[in-house]
Amino acid sequence: MFTKFNQVLLASGLVISSAVMLSPAAFAETANSGVVTTGTPAAFAAINVTGSGNSFPVTYNTAITDQTIATVAYSTNVIGDWNIKAQGGNTGQEGELVASGLTATIPYQVRIGSGSYVTPVASADLAGATPLISGEILASDTGVLDVTGAQLQIKILAADTKVPTATGAGSAYSETVTLVFTSGQ
Repeated sequence: MFTKFNQVLLASGLVISSAVMLSPAAFAETANSGVVTTGTPAAFAAINVTGSGNSFPVTYNTAITDQTIATVAYSTNVIGDWNIKAQGGNTGQEGELVASGLTATIPYQVRIGSGSYVTPVASADLAGATPLISGEILASDTGVLDVTGAQLQIKILAADTKVPTATGAGSAYSETVTLVFTSGQ
């Protein structure tokens, strides 16, 4: 019975304590004894490319447009301008598909979504390059940039496909395109 009595007091004490917490005006305090907490969300900018490494046929004297070569997802919460630029991987021949053992190259351009086609540039030229896509996050925005499923597409003009065929293992025309996402400029 003593134990039961203590449990009742404990329960009553919790109820009284809660009532006091809900009505601080009942006390004659002049200072605020509350705790103010603040937090800043961590800045993030992310880009993810899936489905890359796909090959596609290149036919002599035939243009290629809107050929999807990958899917791109990108997001950021950083206030300011953002952009995605394309960097070519064939040093000295960025923006050209190159085949091992051949001097002929195939110039190409890429785009994201329905944006304009842009020629990839060398790493050293990236700062002044034309973005594939760009935008701005304003301080008054209530959300973040979060795009999924954007198509990375390639374009080759018909005249550019008039090159010798690449034969043998590992001799296909190729290039590695790096997408560089810059946020909060």
